Amino acid sequence: MWRMPLSVLIFAFLASAAIAQPMPEQQMEQQEQEAEEDAIFGELDREEVDAFASVHYRVVELERDFVQRLRNRDEGQDAGEMQREMTRERLEMIREAGLDSESYQRVRSAMARNEALRDYIEEQELEHRADND
Repeated sequence: MWRMPLSVLIFAFLASAAIAQPMPEQQMEQQEQEAEEDAIFGELDREEVDAFASVHYRVVELERDFVQRLRNRDEGQDAGEMQREMTRERLEMIREAGLDSESYQRVRSAMARNEALRDYIEEQELEHRADND
């Protein structure tokens, strides 16, 4: 009968023990952070989301201002022209942030469906507001 050398048995035992060891804390933290980012950003690019957050609150303010101006317009003012002007301003803001209209809408739609993303964007917007005030 063939016997396995003791050194081979010890090596096999140590190798299996090393594999069964829990991950180092740093690796676990990194995996948790990646999972959290996946929950927040999903298929979106973080840079795109950050660019969105830098401009979204300004776009919302522009849209609110537009509604107010539309309500208070003089009889002779053309609502269609006011709408076109507001759209041009909004697109300019979005482009200055480094986005195009499609990517802005994609993030805006995802924000409506994803509470974690919405919370992240709101935090970023607060920081941008503080920086710009």
